[in-house]
Amino acid sequence: MNLIPDLNRESLRVSSVPHLVLFFCILLVITGAMYIYSIQTPVPQVENESTVTKEKTIVSVNDVSNLSGKEKLPVGFPDSIPVELDTINESTKMEFPERGVTQYTVVYSSSASSADIQKQYEAFFENESYVKNPSPKQVKNLIQLEATKDTDDLSVIIEPLATSTSKVYVIFLDRG
Repeated sequence: MNLIPDLNRESLRVSSVPHLVLFFCILLVITGAMYIYSIQTPVPQVENESTVTKEKTIVSVNDVSNLSGKEKLPVGFPDSIPVELDTINESTKMEFPERGVTQYTVVYSSSASSADIQKQYEAFFENESYVKNPSPKQVKNLIQLEATKDTDDLSVIIEPLATSTSKVYVIFLDRG
């Protein structure tokens, strides 16, 4: 075995400089393409992210089928808020003692038109010194009225039904 190099022999050595230049050009093109793709691809925004808390909640649901008049209202519901007592379908009270907040929900049916019900609650807001949101919200065929008095909120959702009646959702949030 001869370990002495033959200097007269033609070299088969390939220059590595062009290969390095080519490698960096390819790397630059790939990086540029990834950058352009990331700019054009919209990042999804997380909306309505909810978290589960271990907050104490006390829920009281009245079985209104055997009750009459004011008995149908959840205990603590303000007497001044107008509801049609005879047609109450649902009556619920949710207490959040750690926050000092109670939510009362009463749902009833009415033979009055949605426009008449809206006028009734707008007059109530004015007479009882509630600060009404500037204009009622209308989503599809629902009308939502919102008002605040002191720190408490009152929302009324009016749903016109096909039978020329209306379903009314009254939600009162008592912040203490």
